[in-house]
Amino acid sequence: MTHIIDEKFWLAIAFFAFFAALIKYVWPIISNNLKKQSELISKELNDAKEMKETAQRILLETQMQYSKAIKDAEKILENAKIEADKILLTSKNSLEEEVSKKITALNNRIKSEEERVVRDMKAKIISFAIQTISSSSQNIDKSRASNVLKRSIEDISKVIH
Repeated sequence: MTHIIDEKFWLAIAFFAFFAALIKYVWPIISNNLKKQSELISKELNDAKEMKETAQRILLETQMQYSKAIKDAEKILENAKIEADKILLTSKNSLEEEVSKKITALNNRIKSEEERVVRDMKAKIISFAIQTISSSSQNIDKSRASNVLKRSIEDISKVIH
């Protein structure tokens, strides 16, 4: 039985020696590695937190820029519509003015042509009347022809005016 006690004794001494060596030499290495891993994880968490905050800030800035861009686009569209309405009104007024000028010019031309036609007609009527009187006056004596000529001119004058 001493033999078993000796074995158990040496086994216990070997176990405690192994455990003491493990604590003295291996535990600091494991502890340092765990500490480094813990610091690395902590740093990565802090970096991730900072990145998340940066991303949120950028998202907020982007949303503000998007809202501003939408407002600017709406303002540009509104200004373009106002400008288009101004151009349309100016064009309409210019067109109406041009049409009015053309109508006035046409009316003046029509009036001028009417006056010319009336002058031509009067001249033809007078010419015809003079020819008729001349041919008639050859058959009538001179004193009577003079009276007929005067009356004819008065009649023509009344008709023309």
